[in-house]
Amino acid sequence: MFGADDRWLTNLTGTLSLHQHYLMASVGAARFRAGLHDFRLSVSETWAPRPWIGAGVRVDQQSARRARPWRRT
Repeated sequence: MFGADDRWLTNLTGTLSLHQHYLMASVGAARFRAGLHDFRLSVSETWAPRPWIGAGVRVDQQSARRARPWRRT
């Protein structure tokens, strides 16, 4: 966590490995401008059936942007 000029950011990340599956979750909050608080959540899962190949999916959420992850603003 850091703080300066009424700005702050905090984050917590965790990982879990179950055989060939790897799960990561991250949650955080921030304030970068007056009146703008941001909550972020990211969850990903990776499946690696062999050491040389894998497939994964990740979902991100950002509250302050109020935009879909696949849209550019």
